[in-house]
Amino acid sequence: MPGAPANVPAGEKLQLRVRVKNNGDIVWPGCERSAGQFQIYLGSHWLNASRQVASKEEGRSPLPADLAPGQ
Repeated sequence: MPGAPANVPAGEKLQLRVRVKNNGDIVWPGCERSAGQFQIYLGSHWLNASRQVASKEEGRSPLPADLAPGQ
């Protein structure tokens, strides 16, 4: 991700802005309406210095709005 730091010290908080594109054929439901179990969330997987998965599911954020195909 351009502009993201290559390293983050353990325990330090980091806030990132990301851009997501729906390359599929159906709308991804966001949090502006109750999508229940089908709501899409953005999550993270972090790698250690050896590029091995260090942690999964550190936090999840819902899409702020529905994301149509191509958006």
